Amino acid sequence: MTLMFIPGTVVSSETEEFSITEKRTKAYKELCDKKVSSDAFQEHGSQTMNLTQKTREIDYQGYQ
Repeated sequence: MTLMFIPGTVVSSETEEFSITEKRTKAYKELCDKKVSSDAFQEHGSQTMNLTQKTREIDYQGYQ
């Protein structure tokens, strides 16, 4: 099952579309560079397993 498919775009350097595509790519790269530094995102590991409640070891000898 495919959720999302975005085909790649190939443009010949001899066409008029090349300069347009190159400008758009450069603008996108600049946007990505600015976004990384302005975001509050921090890359770190996380625990994804939700374990059941921990059991407590109790010594019953003292209660008798």
